[in-house]
Amino acid sequence: MELAQVRLLVTDFGACYRFYADVLGLKPQSGAERGPYEKFSPATGSAGIALQDR
Repeated sequence: MELAQVRLLVTDFGACYRFYADVLGLKPQSGAERGPYEKFSPATGSAGIALQDR
């Protein structure tokens, strides 16, 4: 078994988007800064973190 993705339900999508992209340096797949959904990928590996606006 392999972890593929973790999805986080967030109330401040913009702040979370900036944190994962700018602070952690993860790459957004679509660039949807306003949401309601975005998946981020690390530079290496296949797992991702997804943000879903509440």
